[in-house]
Amino acid sequence: MNQLPNNQNPYNQNPYNPYYSTRAVVRNTIPKKNANMAVISLVLGFFSLVCFWALGVNLIISIIGLVLGIVCLAGKYPQQTMGIIGLVLSVAGLVFGIGFTCLYIFAVI
Repeated sequence: MNQLPNNQNPYNQNPYNPYYSTRAVVRNTIPKKNANMAVISLVLGFFSLVCFWALGVNLIISIIGLVLGIVCLAGKYPQQTMGIIGLVLSVAGLVFGIGFTCLYIFAVI
């Protein structure tokens, strides 16, 4: 059996070198931006378009979806296509909601 003397390192490295074993390995500690805002904007835009007949709820949902879509595009988040689609759906839901609200107000008066 091939044994080494007590003072010899098997890898021929100096154990007294400060860079031998005390060096920390740091890998990409910056968190990645995720696509949560784009997904939420898309879902809220879809719900605002589907629920355009709900008078107050539609306006709130579409404005929140609109703001999240704009933040997603301005922040250079991944999956910007999903943010654009959510933005378009939120604007369409807002337009339909305002139009339905105006029709409802004129029908009541």
